[in-house]
Parts: sequence; C-alpha cells; structure tokens
Amino acid sequence: MREDKRRNALNLSKTELEKDKYHLIQFVIDDNMTKKNKKDRETGKLIERQQKEDTLKGLEASIITVKSEIEKNKTALKDAIKYKDFLTNLD
Repeated sequence: MREDKRRNALNLSKTELEKDKYHLIQFVIDDNMTKKNKKDRETGKLIERQQKEDTLKGLEASIITVKSEIEKNKTALKDAIKYKDFLTNLD
C-alpha cells in the first residue's frame, strides 16, 4: 500500500514535470517569436527613419540649390537694372 502511494506520487510528479517541461518549451518558443517580431518592427522603423532622413537631406540640398540660383538671379537683375538705368540716362 505504501509502495503504491509512492509509485502513484512518483508517476504524478513525473506527469507534472512533463507538463511543466512542455509549458516551458512553449514559453521559450513564444518568447523567441515575440523577440523576433519586436526586432523586426524595430528594424523596419529604423529603415523607415533612415529613408525619411535621406529624403530630408535631398530636399535640403534642393533648397540650398534653389536659394543659390535665387541669389545669382538677384545679382543679375540688379546688374540689368543698373544697365537699364545707365542706358535711360544717356538720352
């Protein structure tokens, strides 16, 4: 009788250990998937941010180019106005 109780207790403990082992393995698998998904999202966000930064740099370069052209044209306009005034004052 005592041995039967021990055997039953050992079998019950063994069954519980197997269940715990399965739950632990499942937890580790789920945790790894969660970590992978999180890393993938972070990588995606990082790539998206880099693309936005690259776009912004391109736009800033375009703005600088346009400002430079505006300054060149202002200078040319001032020179043209001076030349026009000079020609109008020749009369």
